[in-house]
Amino acid sequence: MNNSEKLDFRLPKSEILRRGEDFRLLFKNGKVWEGKYIRFFFLSGPKRQVGFFVPKKLGNAVIRNRAKRRMREVYRLFKYQLGNYYILMFAKPEIQTGPFSELKQDMQNFIIYIQNQ
Repeated sequence: MNNSEKLDFRLPKSEILRRGEDFRLLFKNGKVWEGKYIRFFFLSGPKRQVGFFVPKKLGNAVIRNRAKRRMREVYRLFKYQLGNYYILMFAKPEIQTGPFSELKQDMQNFIIYIQNQ
């Protein structure tokens, strides 16, 4: 594999959904898939973008930030297997105790689901 064929696994800021109206659009019009640790809201779009949502009832800021870091890492590892979708990853309470390998399995199952849509 030469340098031009290597995939870039960074997560640039331009790939992250941040606006409240984008989140509302996904909640209102998006399809939903439930994993064990993450609930995925998604819509087909012109490019791949992702948002991360951790509710305050999940815990204090340290716990919420850890959950976001774990979701970002799972997305980053598998983003090239996704098509052009707007995706909102919504953390479920179980994410606090789940092993990282099972979070990766959630993402793989989600990818299989949207590829069969």
